[in-house]
Amino acid sequence: MGRKFNLNSTLGIINSEYPPAKPLAEDRTAYLSLVQECGAGILREFTLTWLDIETERGGTYFFEPYDDLLTKAGERSIEIAQVVGGTPVWALSRKRRALLDQLKKKVGDPRMSMPQKEYERDFRRFVSTCVSRYCGCGTDAIDLPKPVKHWEFWNEPDVSWIVTPDEYAYWLKVFYQEVKSADPEAKVVFAGLASPGVVIPWIEFAKDPTWRYLEYVLESEELDGPDYPYFDVANLHNYPVNYADRPLLASLDVGYEYVQAVLRNHDIDGMPTWITEIGANSHGAGEKDQAAKIVQYLVHCAAVGFEETFHFDLFDFSIFGDSLEYGLVREAESGTPPDGIIKKSAFTAFQTLNRKVAPFETIERVGLSQYKAVKSDGSEVFVVWADGRPLDDQIATKRVRVTGIDGEERTMDLERFEADDAPVLVEPVE
Repeated sequence: MGRKFNLNSTLGIINSEYPPAKPLAEDRTAYLSLVQECGAGILREFTLTWLDIETERGGTYFFEPYDDLLTKAGERSIEIAQVVGGTPVWALSRKRRALLDQLKKKVGDPRMSMPQKEYERDFRRFVSTCVSRYCGCGTDAIDLPKPVKHWEFWNEPDVSWIVTPDEYAYWLKVFYQEVKSADPEAKVVFAGLASPGVVIPWIEFAKDPTWRYLEYVLESEELDGPDYPYFDVANLHNYPVNYADRPLLASLDVGYEYVQAVLRNHDIDGMPTWITEIGANSHGAGEKDQAAKIVQYLVHCAAVGFEETFHFDLFDFSIFGDSLEYGLVREAESGTPPDGIIKKSAFTAFQTLNRKVAPFETIERVGLSQYKAVKSDGSEVFVVWADGRPLDDQIATKRVRVTGIDGEERTMDLERFEADDAPVLVEPVE
C-alpha cells in the first residue's frame, strides 16, 4: 500500500486548562477535515488522558469527546495512532500532588508522572476499557470506521525525569499486558523520547544523561519477563533546530543510529522505529522557511530509515508565553472554525509533498541535497534543493515536471533545471 507522511494533533486534549485544548465538537470536525485535505497518512493523537476520563476514582468514564474524535477521523479515512498518558490527581503520590501549584513555572507537570502502585488495578481497568472500546474487535467495541491499532504509552517521560526509567519500565509492562489482552493484534509504541542519543544543550532541568533513557529502561529489572521488551515499535522525537552545533540534518542520523544500536545491544532485532515528532517553528524564521524545513526534515527521515515520520503539529498554539508556531495552520484573530482557520505555507508544502511523493515504498539519499522516492506504482520522484549538482545521472528523460512546495508546477528541459534553496519535486516526463 505504500507510506505517506504523517501528522500530530492535540485534539484529544479536552481540558481547557491546557493551552492546546480544542474541546468542542466543531473544532474536531473542522481540524480533522484539514487533516484529510492535507493528505496525512496517520494522525498521532495526543492524548487519551486517564486524568480527564476518570476524574474521580471509580466514577463513570467520560468518553464522549474521544468517541466523537475517533468516529470523525474514521469517517475521513484517517488512521489514528493513540497516545495514552496523564494520571488523575487521586492516583498521584502526595509529593507529586504538592507540585501542582508549580505548573506555571515550566516544571514537569506532575500529572504526567506515573500513578502509585496501589492504583495498578485501576490503571489496568482503564487501559483494558479503552482498548476494548476502540479496537473494533470485541463485544465492548464501538463502531469505528478505522479502529485504533497503535497505542503509544506516554510522551517524553525522559524530559525532567518526572518518570524514572524503572517507573516507566514497570508501567510499560502493565500497559502492554492490558493492550495485548484486549486486542492481540494491536501494537504498543514506546513513548516518544525527547532526544535519545543526542544531548540538547538548553535542557538544563533534565537529569544527565537524559539521552540514555532508553538504555536504562531496557536494562531495568522491572522489564524482565517472557514478552520482553514489552513494546513493538521504538520511538523518538527530534527537532534539528535544537542542535545548533551540528549540521542541520545530522542530529536525525545520530538519533536513529543510536536507537538502532541500543536495540541491537539488547538483542532486539527488526523492530520498526518511528519518529513521532519533528518540526520547525515559523515564529521568527517565517512561514516560507518553516515550509522548506518541513519538507527537508520529512524526506530525510524517510531516507535515514524511520518507518513512519510525523510532523508536529497540526495547529499553532502558545504555552507558558512561548509561541509554538509549528502548525500547518493557525487561527485568525477573530472567527471560529472553519472560517477562522488560516492555512500557512507549511500546509501547502505538506500537502504537495504527500500528493507528489506518496504513497511511496522507499526514499533514498542520492546526493547532498537530493533524494529519490520510489512510489508504489514504480514511478520516481526526486526531492532536491540547492547543492550545485545536476540530475543528469539520475533522470534518463530529457524533460521533467518541477513542482514547488507552493504547489506550482512547470515542465522544462532537464538541462535547464537548476535547484534553488527551497525544495522542489522533480518528475521525469516521457
